[in-house]
Amino acid sequence: MGSVSRQQFNLLRQAKSYKLTVEATLKLHCIRVKKKIKRRVEKSTCFQRVEQQYFFRFLLLCDAFVAVHFCSIKSHPINIAQTQRFSEMKSNIAEITKAFFGTLGFLFVLLPIFYIGIPHLIVSSPSHTHFFNIGAFRYLGLVPIVVGGIIYLWCSFRFVFSGKGTPIASMPPKELVVKGLYGFVRNPMYIAGILILAGEVLLFQSKGVFIYLLVMIGVFHFFVVGREEPRLEKIFGEPYKQYCKSVGRWIPRLTPYRENDLESQ
Repeated sequence: MGSVSRQQFNLLRQAKSYKLTVEATLKLHCIRVKKKIKRRVEKSTCFQRVEQQYFFRFLLLCDAFVAVHFCSIKSHPINIAQTQRFSEMKSNIAEITKAFFGTLGFLFVLLPIFYIGIPHLIVSSPSHTHFFNIGAFRYLGLVPIVVGGIIYLWCSFRFVFSGKGTPIASMPPKELVVKGLYGFVRNPMYIAGILILAGEVLLFQSKGVFIYLLVMIGVFHFFVVGREEPRLEKIFGEPYKQYCKSVGRWIPRLTPYRENDLESQ
């Protein structure tokens, strides 16, 4: 049936109607069974030939019935549409799974290096000095750290399930993400990073972490302007240009972005 199903699929693509498809499949099965009957009858005795002819005629009718039933199920437009939807669903699941594990690597391998590892090295350095002394108020720095972490998590999984990609440049999203926090500002993840480092400056009262914060702000800006925005413009084209005209790079807007904002203006 495997070879027959492939031929039936080819006939299905060429058929102009459901009826033609059923007839073509039935004819294909009849030819196949008749060849089997001919080969077996030629090798049999006279008595066996008569007996086998009636038996194989019965087999031919049964096989033809199966062929019509198989064709009527597989070639029905509803079933074809269901198969296409199932194939698209499998493809989406594969993309989301790949993006999910890539995002986990981004969150738990790459980010800790910049927001935990390097600040820890600065604070634990023998030459480390305190920038100021605010006493117990330094624990207020935990607020922007927590807020920045939540923003990072939200944006990362928005990339996975809406954009089908990751925040990593080598695995960019396949769809432009303009909803949620991205409807207010274009780079919420970089702003989250700035919040985390600013919170660490308060928490550790560290001059070295403050300098590191200034350096990272400059790195974020030049990376976004010099590489990320041209790459996204190349991938998404005109929709991304319209998005950039309506949503600020660093300063959030008061109302969420909608795709028809420019048309309404």
